[in-house]
Amino acid sequence: MVSSASGEAPAPEQSSSEYWASPRERAAPVDVARLPDAALGSCRLMREWVALGGALVLLAVVLGVLILYRQNFQPAELGVAGFAIAWVADTALKLLVLPRQVGGAVEITATQFDDLYPVVEELRARFDQPAVRVFVSAEDDLPTGAYGLWPPYTIRFHTFLIGSLNAEEFRFLLGREMGAIRLGHPHLALIFGGQSPAFASALQWILLPRQLIFAWWYRSQELSRDRAGLLACRSVRVALTTLVKVDVRPMGARVSMDAVEPQVQEVAHGRRRWGEALATLGLRRPLLMRRIRRLVEWAGPPEPAPVSPEE
Repeated sequence: MVSSASGEAPAPEQSSSEYWASPRERAAPVDVARLPDAALGSCRLMREWVALGGALVLLAVVLGVLILYRQNFQPAELGVAGFAIAWVADTALKLLVLPRQVGGAVEITATQFDDLYPVVEELRARFDQPAVRVFVSAEDDLPTGAYGLWPPYTIRFHTFLIGSLNAEEFRFLLGREMGAIRLGHPHLALIFGGQSPAFASALQWILLPRQLIFAWWYRSQELSRDRAGLLACRSVRVALTTLVKVDVRPMGARVSMDAVEPQVQEVAHGRRRWGEALATLGLRRPLLMRRIRRLVEWAGPPEPAPVSPEE
């Protein structure tokens, strides 16, 4: 080892796990390997309720101001009416997603997709799910995810995505959606918005104020789902690798989680922190590096990469 000019030995380099383990939050990371499946409810971020409550208050204030001053601003009354009609129409169109999935997708069962079906059955039992049907299709005009107001709920994945994942990575994605069902996200999404089918896209321009108002709540839900997916696969490295694969497909396999580490730190603590926060104000999903950081803060750094047999 080379000594420094002062004669003192240089400080040891920070290991990968130590670098990841500098949390911003005060709570110690949970041991996800020992966290019971019954703790699924604890995967919900408390800020979900804060974000939803704040959005409802802001929506009420905006509508109240428009109604109060409708006599001085005549288009306001027409705008509120159009906004309400578009909201109801968007809700009605979402009810068509279930028959669309049953009619245009293929269900994962014991006799087809037999490599994925055991994972579906395992998580149904572990998360004490109501009746859930999981579908696969190549349609691009329907968002992937969990839908339904009552059993049987449905979960849809895109074939292109499923084809690039192994069983553990699929377990993470499926755990996200089954966790969403247990946390009540599909029920709330029907009322307050979220991902809408493409045939309702014409309404989204009218409903843009709703997206801006509820965007923080949408992003909070995504972070809660990430925690549920991590509970399903019980591996921080698998969870992070899957997030990267989904976000940068089809080149996700070429990304090293340890190489992503400095970029996550830059977004969390560097000069880009506030710019990144402002850039996500109207987005439904948090940016990839923030999702990675939040999982590491909650469950600790990823496990060491597995050693290949040749090594």
